[in-house]
Amino acid sequence: MEIKTVEELAATYPALTAQIAETAAANERKRIQDIENIALNGYDSLINKAKFETPTAAADVALQILAEQKKQGGAYLDNAKKDVEESGVNDVNAASHEGGPEDKQSIFDAAVDKVFPASAQGR
Repeated sequence: MEIKTVEELAATYPALTAQIAETAAANERKRIQDIENIALNGYDSLINKAKFETPTAAADVALQILAEQKKQGGAYLDNAKKDVEESGVNDVNAASHEGGPEDKQSIFDAAVDKVFPASAQGR
């Protein structure tokens, strides 16, 4: 007897095909649970695609999430650097502060004196 279809296999070996189906279902449930266990907020489309559209192992999904985080982190750092450069903060120094003192202790003393003028007389 030559078996050529799934239906013929199931009719000939019902217990075997049931066991294969149960094992496959258990493996799929575990794959989805593993993906759920590593899922992070903000990556819903990637997670859903891995679970339902293009079945992917949890380890591969984790690597995809890390790659996305790396891209987002790089963009964040690039934007922060650009913000600092455009703000002009790098051009600010103590000497340019309202003609104030140049060393840090003097700047601190000047700030204290401004807030507590009476303590300046005691020095």
